[in-house]
Order: sequence, then C-alpha cells, then structure tokens
Amino acid sequence: LFGLSAAALLAHVWAVLSNRIPWDRRFLLASALTGSAALVGDGLLHRVAQVSLWWEAALLPIFFLTSALFLGSVCFAMILGHWYLISPALSIRPLRRATRLILVSLAARLLLFGAALYLYGTEADFVRRQTVHSFLGVGGFFLWARALFGIVAPAILSLMIWSTVKIRSTQSATGLLYVATVLVIIGELLSKFLLFSTSVPV
Repeated sequence: LFGLSAAALLAHVWAVLSNRIPWDRRFLLASALTGSAALVGDGLLHRVAQVSLWWEAALLPIFFLTSALFLGSVCFAMILGHWYLISPALSIRPLRRATRLILVSLAARLLLFGAALYLYGTEADFVRRQTVHSFLGVGGFFLWARALFGIVAPAILSLMIWSTVKIRSTQSATGLLYVATVLVIIGELLSKFLLFSTSVPV
C-alpha cells in the first residue's frame, strides 16, 4: 500500500508537469487513500499479540494517522511558506488553510495523548499499566520530553504562526514554521521510540 501510494504520488507529479488537470487530482486522491490505508494497516500490525483490547484496534491506527497528518501538515506549510518569499503577491488563503490543518492535527494529537495515557494506565495489561505509572517518576523523562517538544512547544508556535498569517507576515510565519518543523520531528521521533520500547502509543 505504501508502494502504491508512492506510485500514485509520482503519477500526480507527472500529471501536473504535463498539464493533465483532470488526472492530477485523481492521482493525488489515490495516493492519499492508499497511504491512509497503509497507515491504518501499520497501526493494526503493532497491536500486542498476547493482549486483545477492543479500543486498541481503533487507537493505534488513529495514532499512526494523526502522527503522519501532524508532521506532514507542518512540513507542507513550511515549504509552502517559501513560495511567499519568492512571490509575495500570492493569495494568503492556502497558507491559512495549511495553518488550520496544523491546529486541527495538533488538537487530535493532544486528545490522543491524553486518551492513551488514561486507557493504558487503567485498562491495559499489568505491564503496560505499570509502565504508564512509571512515567510519573524518573522513568517519564522521554514522555515529558515528547510532550514538551512534540505538543506544548508546537502548540505555542502554531498560535504564533496563525497570528502572523492573519496579518500576512509570511516571512515571520515561515521562520516560525522552520522551528515548528524541527520540534515536531523531535516529538514524533520520541513518540515512536516510546511506542516501540513500551507499546504505549503516546
């Protein structure tokens, strides 16, 4: 599925470069759908085999989808911001929409972060309940680093980016997006490290 998504994306680029307008959006939609399906499958494959939790079947795919959406929206907005440095007369609407997407995906990540800590801390197997409880102590260094770099700091920056976009200060918005991109990459790396080391999707 990931391969099909990549192939559809390359076909989209080809359609854009060859000015085949009806096809470029179809290929882009196909890439998005197959990529999303691949992320859902990846999430289902990461369930703990010995434990069958009904809510985990939904939580893990959402975890992978929101992670990709958050990281992708920040990177996309950062790249998009550069075009305003080249062509200042461009409409601000695409950058405004990209910023809204960042805020929505950030809110989804925050809700999932809280839901995962609650569910795995109260309803999971004994090992993972103990893992979540240990996060409150010294063992929580990586969790709090993940929360700081991946949620709190990007949230502050996202509000600042939204303010600069509203007044069409695209240069400032692009600079802030650079910082946000670095922080989100660090946060998502820590998130995946915690998932693979503790089987808790935070």
